[in-house]
Amino acid sequence: MRVYNTTGSRVTVDFGVEDQTEFLFRHAKPDGAFVSVQPSIARPARLRTSHLMLRGNSHTVPVVLDEWLDLAQPGRHQLEIEFRGTVQLEGGDQAALNRTARLAIDVTPRDPKRLEKRAGEWLKKVSTLSKSSEARAAAVALVTLKDPLAIPYLELATTRTRLPKFVDALAAMSGAEAREALDRLARSQDPEVRALAQKAIAK
Repeated sequence: MRVYNTTGSRVTVDFGVEDQTEFLFRHAKPDGAFVSVQPSIARPARLRTSHLMLRGNSHTVPVVLDEWLDLAQPGRHQLEIEFRGTVQLEGGDQAALNRTARLAIDVTPRDPKRLEKRAGEWLKKVSTLSKSSEARAAAVALVTLKDPLAIPYLELATTRTRLPKFVDALAAMSGAEAREALDRLARSQDPEVRALAQKAIAK
């Protein structure tokens, strides 16, 4: 999502909780099914974000569509995205803006090499421990990659960041590979990593 400030004044833009929740997605799937999804804000660990933009500037936030939409079906997915956040001029008045965009996403059959490349890119961003919106989006993308190929990347992300979201994603996956990764983490020399994995296994 990108907002351009063409007002001649400074504006404050609110994209919602961690830049993700002030949107409405209208999703037409390749098989003709249609769904309308409003991202949830009922997540106590997430913080609301807003951005100050100078005149003539733009601001882009990455939105991880897989967190909210089912894009697993191969074929063309048609999306209409409505931005519902506030855009305030300096002084408090609302700025006029175009709130709707349309795009098409072509989903191809599973490509392991492409998935590995993407997972590696996300892991690299996550490993920086940055608090930027790009790093947050990379973490969400890695966690929502519900594919066995993600297992080693989730394991590495756990050891590098010590964040529960990655070990929880492993625990939510079925299969021997995910269990083995959790067992390795539960024997880690790092006490924080070990505690996270043991807690996930206990659940």
